[in-house]
Amino acid sequence: MPARQLPYAAVVLTGGGAARMGGIDKMALEVNGQTILRRVLSAVDDASEIVVAGPRPRVEFDAGRVIWVCESPQFGGPVAGIDAAVASVRSPVVLVLAGDLPFVAGLPGALLEALARAPEADAVVPQDAEGRWQPLAAAYRTGALRAALRSMGDAHGKSARTLLTHLCVVGVSAAELPENSLFDIDTKSDLETAQGTNDRQGVAMLDEWTTALCRELGLDVEVDTDLLLDVAKDAAHGVARPAAPITTFLVGYAAALGGGDAAAVEAAADTARLLATRWAKDHSSS
Repeated sequence: MPARQLPYAAVVLTGGGAARMGGIDKMALEVNGQTILRRVLSAVDDASEIVVAGPRPRVEFDAGRVIWVCESPQFGGPVAGIDAAVASVRSPVVLVLAGDLPFVAGLPGALLEALARAPEADAVVPQDAEGRWQPLAAAYRTGALRAALRSMGDAHGKSARTLLTHLCVVGVSAAELPENSLFDIDTKSDLETAQGTNDRQGVAMLDEWTTALCRELGLDVEVDTDLLLDVAKDAAHGVARPAAPITTFLVGYAAALGGGDAAAVEAAADTARLLATRWAKDHSSS
């Protein structure tokens, strides 16, 4: 069985104070049209359990799918957050991820596969380009992690790298991991860099999905994903988030009635974008 399919729990840490960004809620910041928290949660959507650890995020997430916990007292640091989260975890493996990793999509699979290849290890932990351990983007065996936390005593204020000294750790270099998967957002400059970074993995996955969906639906059509995503973004921002999928559906339907070629798609998309712009202006005070 592929390692990616093995049961695992995901712990997402959202408890940082974002001091270098003026204390703003980093989880609500958007990169490529999605909040950072949503991007991280999407990366672990096949986890058997998902625990968000930290002060309750001020952004939406699927409360029926996600368990929210918080260390006590609050703002106790990442180890305290991990300690609070693993108390409810039942899976034999737990993936710990900081909540500010916008390009984390391919990282869970890589870490789980590495842990499966190292049965002697308590944890598989990345090392960045400078050789620094990254314990907040790592895969742990749950029992060993709990034992390490107990041996540390009070978790409040403890260093995450200190946690590793209580574990048998196997390192994996950044070069072996998906590009940018360890990139985190600590400053406004980091956010600007992330927003200007082409999410190539996400683009490739979207293209693959679009091709597969067309094949399953029996469609022989060229899909301009950039155009449709721009339309969806305009509808989401100018109207409301749920308007995005409805808008793209209606654009496609109108294009089909108009002949179904690229020109028909572009014309329908232009009409929808103009309406979204007018809508935003007309309803800005409502």
